[in-house]
Amino acid sequence: MTTHAPERLSGARRAAHNLRRGRGAPSPLWPALALTFANSLGSAVAATGVYFVAERRYGWTERDNLLLALLYGVTYFLGAAGSGGVLRLAERRSGLLTPRRLFMLISVLMGLVAFLPAALEEPWTLWVFMGVYSPLSGVMWPLVEAYLASGRAGARLRSAMGQFNIAWASAIVGGLWMIAPLIEHAPLMTLSALGVIHLAGLALIALLPARPGAHAELTLPPGTAAPDDADPRRARRLLTAFRILLFFAFILMSALSPRLPDRLRSLGVGADWRTPLVSVWAITRLALFILLERWHGWHGRWRTAIWSGGALAIGFLLAAFAPSIAFTTIGLALFGIGFGGAYTAALYYAMFVGNAEVDAGGKHEAIIGLGYTLGPLIALALHALLGAS
Repeated sequence: MTTHAPERLSGARRAAHNLRRGRGAPSPLWPALALTFANSLGSAVAATGVYFVAERRYGWTERDNLLLALLYGVTYFLGAAGSGGVLRLAERRSGLLTPRRLFMLISVLMGLVAFLPAALEEPWTLWVFMGVYSPLSGVMWPLVEAYLASGRAGARLRSAMGQFNIAWASAIVGGLWMIAPLIEHAPLMTLSALGVIHLAGLALIALLPARPGAHAELTLPPGTAAPDDADPRRARRLLTAFRILLFFAFILMSALSPRLPDRLRSLGVGADWRTPLVSVWAITRLALFILLERWHGWHGRWRTAIWSGGALAIGFLLAAFAPSIAFTTIGLALFGIGFGGAYTAALYYAMFVGNAEVDAGGKHEAIIGLGYTLGPLIALALHALLGAS
């Protein structure tokens, strides 16, 4: 006998209740995607470009950049882990601070602190910038992800998450190319441009509803086979596996990024071509995001974890240690492919199992923050050991 009961996931009753109250209707997708693109230009600067800015403007060493990356990771983790709690506390004390207004406040603060380095032109301002910008970013991204998943399930949720991935990944590719001439001729203006972007994004935030709704329940028509991840126990196992893989992906990325300015210089790459070369891994990641947004055969499959994990490991080893520009470029390309597979699956299952709430995105981003933290710590330890030997 064929049944077609809706999927039973954590928070399903709450989702149905929210739908009856009108809170489960999908949020408009295009403003959230536009914000994703704009804010990801900031990520291109804060997570990668700032190390080239520091090296170019102030002559920072690999160790200096690893310490800055460590600050980024610790504060990002704290912001992401506390994002749901911050919002709930604010709403209990005052109903005036809705998710949309919190988003606006965060954008204003991120925009203002980005002007500080160019205004004072002192090395310590980069520490202040990172210490303020990074935790706010950790709170912001779970809000964006909640709006994107709002009122969506199944193929619609995968498509929305796929478009989200394409939006932020394409922005990072473009950002790494656009900041190259600024880093060469006016490094600190890179951060000021970031401030303008965040303040301009307020107009887009105003188009979002006051609160994101829960995702809809997916009801299968009679005679339709359930997808492989429809079983909540299987979905949770897949979520755990891909979160572990995502964790290692960000450890590798955050260990690699601060080293790239010195590494590419040692390979003879000119200053104006270093960030475009780094964009190779962002380009292959974007290509994979586009593929996985259109082709959904990756979900519910353990083999997705195998090929993405293998590409990550091989790509990192080549990018970090290959003796030529050619093999370094191949390594960056493989790393982007592995990263794209791990990130796509981890985010999808986070929102699928987590009912599209801010906490679901917060846990996803907190894992990213942990990876951002451990990567520089491991690299600093290796740096100290190799320096002592």
